[in-house]
Amino acid sequence: MDSKKKGYLFLILGLFLYAFTDAAIKYSMITYSVPQVTFLRTVFRFIPFLVYVSIKQINPLKTEKISANILRSLIATAGTYTFMYAFKYAPLVDVTVVGNATAIFILPLSVLVLKEKFYIQNAIAVLLGFAGVVLAFRPGEGIFQIGIMYAIVAAVIMALNSVIIKKLSFTENELTMIFYHHICMLLASVFIGFDSYIALSLKDAALLFLAGTVSALGQYYLTHAYKFSASSELASAAYVYLLPATLTDYYMYGKIPDAYIIGGLVLIAMGTCRAFTMQSKRR
Repeated sequence: MDSKKKGYLFLILGLFLYAFTDAAIKYSMITYSVPQVTFLRTVFRFIPFLVYVSIKQINPLKTEKISANILRSLIATAGTYTFMYAFKYAPLVDVTVVGNATAIFILPLSVLVLKEKFYIQNAIAVLLGFAGVVLAFRPGEGIFQIGIMYAIVAAVIMALNSVIIKKLSFTENELTMIFYHHICMLLASVFIGFDSYIALSLKDAALLFLAGTVSALGQYYLTHAYKFSASSELASAAYVYLLPATLTDYYMYGKIPDAYIIGGLVLIAMGTCRAFTMQSKRR
């Protein structure tokens, strides 16, 4: 398979895995605070990476770009927390729809920061996907909810994070970027709202452990995707997240997708297929 198509598929696979973990996180936030859920997910997600580097005897913190990794980690941590609060206050699908505005911001940032070449096909794919999420969200319904405002801020932050990941991917190992991010997340979670932590039930601990393990694989796939493709080429793939988010919302909360969401999914599929078929045409 063409390497650029591999990048696109890695990103989509990572998004599908993240959909499950986000649903589990939202469920956990009914009982536990945002800092506690974030801390526990980070701990459980960190475990597989720690086991892997121990077996392989790798030093993931070794880097010549420590400042860039720390900056990226701070930005990613801020984006994670804003998304967490969005999940706390708004439905999963609504956060997904607004959060997918990330793709819109990635295109200009990729051109300005990474000096990537602008392709009209990328813009068309992103606009098709954006039209899909706008249709699914139905503009005017709850846009000023606090959860939605968190999602908008998170979309901007995570777009910048995606561009920085691409810039670092030229020289940095995926595990290096992941380790710095996790350490930053753990430190932030300890200092933010530590007094709100409460005892964890065995059932909820098992759910968060599973979510953390799955998201570890998802995070690796998302980071690994930038080894193969430019960030602007991967931007439209973010909209695919609406599909697994809709399925998990239905399975876990009984929320049946309406005609608007189904129509939005069709537009997203069109944009995704267009972007995917374009990957092998560029060298």
